[in-house]
Amino acid sequence: MGIWRGMALAAGMVASAAAGHGEASYLGNEGILVSRGETKILFDPFYAESFGGSYALLPAAMEQAMMAGTAPFDGVDAIFISHIHPDHFNSRKTIAYLRAHPNVRLYAGLDVIGAIYAADVSVNDPLAKRLVVVHAARGAKARTFQVDGLDIEAFPIPHNGSGPIPHYAFRVTLDRQTTVLHLGDADDDDEHYAPYQADFDAKRTDAAFAPTWLLTSDSGRRVLEQRIKARKAIAIHAEQKLHSDPKARAAVAGDVFLEPGETRPIQDPPR
Repeated sequence: MGIWRGMALAAGMVASAAAGHGEASYLGNEGILVSRGETKILFDPFYAESFGGSYALLPAAMEQAMMAGTAPFDGVDAIFISHIHPDHFNSRKTIAYLRAHPNVRLYAGLDVIGAIYAADVSVNDPLAKRLVVVHAARGAKARTFQVDGLDIEAFPIPHNGSGPIPHYAFRVTLDRQTTVLHLGDADDDDEHYAPYQADFDAKRTDAAFAPTWLLTSDSGRRVLEQRIKARKAIAIHAEQKLHSDPKARAAVAGDVFLEPGETRPIQDPPR
């Protein structure tokens, strides 16, 4: 994506968010910026691994804008990290961002928080006060947090095929209006979502950001349609072949983020 195209998309996102509904902007792989007015959050924003070019990296110009806090990346309130894998998290980049933006909180599992401490943060570091540990056993009740402008739920949904690593799907409501669910690399096994049916039903999810396999498998589509019931599902973690292989793209049953800088409106239903 060219710098000028990215700036145009960013400008469109700011105008749309100011118009009274949410907006999602794609950063690369599973990185998302969600905005509603002046409330902004980031999912899996800083990472350094593309696995041989299979997944989109965060463009350098966009990363520089994020680090500098240039619009639309100004005024971010919180970062959510689904898990520790290097295509989702890089401790050095994350620490640099947190040091540059002293009002941003970070929510993540024990392994991610531990990696930040191991990299360059002591328990007496002021930054440590903004690291929020998320911990819940598989199948356990979702963890919840409330801060100004954000209602947060963390669901311990297992990672797709990678064993018992900490992995969380975060559902966040911005300003009690726009509710989004970032599923990280969650698997498509219905039994891992069933314990949270009451939670999914209690609050309507406006947009779910789901790994592509949830939109290509029958079981994944059932999870999205019958469990989560989001008004909109957008695929993330899309392999580069989706750009050039029509059959691969057609297998994704719905919308998909492919190019960093793409944006989508998130319309709020009547509450």
